[in-house]
Amino acid sequence: MHEIFTGPNATLFSVVPPLHRGDNARFGMVGVLDDELRDGPDPRNSSLIGRFQSLFAFAGLVTPPGMQTATSLVFTAGEHAGSTLVMVGSIVSSEGPYVRDRGGGRHRRVQDGARVLRSEGCVEPDA
Repeated sequence: MHEIFTGPNATLFSVVPPLHRGDNARFGMVGVLDDELRDGPDPRNSSLIGRFQSLFAFAGLVTPPGMQTATSLVFTAGEHAGSTLVMVGSIVSSEGPYVRDRGGGRHRRVQDGARVLRSEGCVEPDA
C-alpha cells in the first residue's frame, strides 16, 4: 500500500472533522483513503497490482482512541487479478489494525480469517 498524506496527489482525506472532546482530539473524525497497492515498497520500481480503499472512523473515547475500519483490497493485476479482500475491524494500537477479513474472487469463492497489518516503512514522495 502506498499512501500519500499531503499535496495535490494525496490519497488520504478527512471527510468529517473531529468533535474535539477533551483529550481525545480525533473522536468523531471520519476519513477515506484510496491508495495504490503495489508489489514492492518503492513506487518507482514496483508494479501496480490494485487499490487499497478504506473508510475509517475514530470511534473510541479512551486513550489511545479506538478506530474502526472497513477496507477493500481490489486486485487488478498479477496473480490475484479479479480478487478482493475485505477487512473490517478495530485498530486499537500503533502495532496496526487487527481485522476480520473475508475475500473471494477468481481463485477462491470465500475465505475468512484475521489479519494484523503493520507498516514496512515510509518513503517520502518526490517533491
